[in-house]
Amino acid sequence: MPYSFQLTPRYFILLVLFMINLVHIMISIFFQIPGNFLNLTFEGNIFWMNTGYFGLALITCFCYPMIVRRLSLKTTLLVGLIFDMIGLSSIWLSVAVGGNLPLVLISTLTMGMALLTVVNCIITYLVIEFPQKLGIAIMSLFAFGSVGDMLANLFFNAFNATRYNDGFFVLAMILLVVLIYFIATRFFDPPFPKHLEHLRRGTLIWKEFHYRIAFFMIATIGYGLVESVFTIWGEVYLLQYLTKALAVNTVSIFWFSMVIGQVLLLIPLYFIPARKIFPLLVIALIATIYFVERQTGLTGITICFAIAGFTCAAMLPIIMSSMEKELITASSLAHQHSFLPYVEIGTALLLGGYFLGVGLMDLYVLSVEGNALASETFFKWAIIVTAIIGLIILFLNWSSEDNKQERRR
Repeated sequence: MPYSFQLTPRYFILLVLFMINLVHIMISIFFQIPGNFLNLTFEGNIFWMNTGYFGLALITCFCYPMIVRRLSLKTTLLVGLIFDMIGLSSIWLSVAVGGNLPLVLISTLTMGMALLTVVNCIITYLVIEFPQKLGIAIMSLFAFGSVGDMLANLFFNAFNATRYNDGFFVLAMILLVVLIYFIATRFFDPPFPKHLEHLRRGTLIWKEFHYRIAFFMIATIGYGLVESVFTIWGEVYLLQYLTKALAVNTVSIFWFSMVIGQVLLLIPLYFIPARKIFPLLVIALIATIYFVERQTGLTGITICFAIAGFTCAAMLPIIMSSMEKELITASSLAHQHSFLPYVEIGTALLLGGYFLGVGLMDLYVLSVEGNALASETFFKWAIIVTAIIGLIILFLNWSSEDNKQERRR
């Protein structure tokens, strides 16, 4: 029986999904904070640990459709959060004993496998429950994730300042237990169509949609790289103009502006099609990158990073929701959940593409030192990549089935 607006379970599940993403991203970001538990064991050299972390995340992400078909969607989400708990427990023990290599390896293994598994499951639930308002739902999801990103650093610094270093672990463990309970007792498993148990060449995903998914994936890889120019490389670049503390705070402003943008842009996205808003965001981001390259003072840099965060806010959610809507339209069986296997594959590929872009930038920054990181060349490449993303999405929107039907009317 379909849920109505007055029925609480559907919107209760939505709220729980948003909270799961917030807590999950908060834990994942805490794992990556430089200067925390990794340095206890690796003396600040975390390149290979991050390589393993992102590598496991990508492998698990691309295997997500097979995992879900074997375990079910609900069970996969539960397993992902349990991995979060195991990883967090391993970090806690490692900190308690002053650094322990086996514990760090266990945490890297479990957190890497959980990173994109949980997010994939959440987006799959959103596609099933809110196919008509998917752009808004994914935008809200990313807003909660950005809040989790900020809270990780906030809680880490706050608990360190009070010398109660166990505080973050206790808080995160309690939240995980509560969320696991709600998933186990209140969530559902969508029916999986038996005739699509094994997707083979010649089915919809390969025969009709292969090149489009490839373009969407290229766009998400590019977006991951462009976003990382501000969030990962940007902090290193700013050190030639600002102190360490100001550089970190400037990057935090980028994340804060992204949260604000994800909230404020929900209003126009409710009334205006996302494909009309996306080109404006691309133009604004290109202009911002052009001007930030020429800033050397705190005020100009801060304003540019704030505008960049605002313009980046909706780009990835719009790309992902556009792809999911195309899959739903192409399968033409959304009301029977027969589109589920296509959604699983599409979500896994796009999230994998985004984190591939982020991971490549992160590993590059860790492996290169000196003048190469201070070069403005990154900004020039960011402008080119942003323009390519805009052209790809413009083409995909123009050639989509929905747009073709509109042009025929």
